Amino acid sequence: MKLLLVALFVLAVESSSIQEKDEVTTDGWSPDPCFPHCTTPDEFTSPDPEMCIKTDCFDKPLCQQMCAMVMHCRAYEWILNNDDNDIFGETWCAVEGYGMCYCCECPDEVYEKMN
Repeated sequence: MKLLLVALFVLAVESSSIQEKDEVTTDGWSPDPCFPHCTTPDEFTSPDPEMCIKTDCFDKPLCQQMCAMVMHCRAYEWILNNDDNDIFGETWCAVEGYGMCYCCECPDEVYEKMN
């Protein structure tokens, strides 16, 4: 019984000493006045899905290498879009400097596996 009381006391002391983290927010950010009805610029438009396969957000050299070496494609499109006002856009990437990678002119087998 004494052991149980000691364990409960230690548990109570430990739990009271744990501090909650303060949440950090960005007070200065606000979307453009047009949000969520903004139109994206043409350079954020994804390529034709019949011609290219959407992969994920990568830096440009990795996109180029992956499309050539892994997917065996002859071309790629890399769209840099870190615009906070386009977070729901198809080409938006959260990591600064990363762009949406599309592998294009791929062998027919690649398209068959993706569909």
